[in-house]
Amino acid sequence: FISVLGVCPVYLDEIRHFLTLCPELSLGWFEEGCLVAFIIGSLWDKERLMQ
Repeated sequence: FISVLGVCPVYLDEIRHFLTLCPELSLGWFEEGCLVAFIIGSLWDKERLMQ
């Protein structure tokens, strides 16, 4: 898995919306108030994350 540190602060509704747009991401946990998610699968395109 590849961990991705989200931008703080993040809100639950935004997380849910983001996960519906990017099903490759699985919600991990909150670390120091920041969202930590895990990328599932090897076909992840980093450019998608920047869009």
